[in-house]
Amino acid sequence: GHFASFRPALIARGELSLKVREYEKARMDFRQVLSHSPMDLVAHRGLGDALRGLGNFREALKHYTKAIEDAASMLAELRSGQQEMSTNQGGSEGEGSGSGHLEDDDDDQGTPSGHRSGSSGG
Repeated sequence: GHFASFRPALIARGELSLKVREYEKARMDFRQVLSHSPMDLVAHRGLGDALRGLGNFREALKHYTKAIEDAASMLAELRSGQQEMSTNQGGSEGEGSGSGHLEDDDDDQGTPSGHRSGSSGG
């Protein structure tokens, strides 16, 4: 039905409730969002925050984990759609953030011409 227009309002109200520490109200708002769209990342995180505020850490952890899993599966779907573009990357497990740790600035080990350190006379 008209849930699509309600969602931003519920999310906003839930986050406001979190700010003023009305965790019970926040929990109800985020739960309502999740009852309509169970994979809503923002609502999972918000519900996690609300439950944490209420001291219910185990339930909170469940929702954080769910949000992470859903985000990961969404990313996986996005990536599988764009796989033809990036075939040059080998099967890198975990985060493919591409922060080049392998090539730092010390190339001294494998330089073919040893003209870097000047004359190596003894």
